[in-house]
Amino acid sequence: MLALALILEGQNRTEAARSAGMDRQTLRDWVHRYNEAGLDGLVNHPKTGAPPRKLTLS
Repeated sequence: MLALALILEGQNRTEAARSAGMDRQTLRDWVHRYNEAGLDGLVNHPKTGAPPRKLTLS
């Protein structure tokens, strides 16, 4: 959220990502999610589909 706040204050994505200690590409993805759904867009929801299978070594 720090990186998003820095962008809202006028920093570019590269500077905001560096200041928040994150990758610029990840921040870009977050900006798109934030623009689409606000803060709720940043919440990771469980994926649908079959649960992952457990591996057992014999």
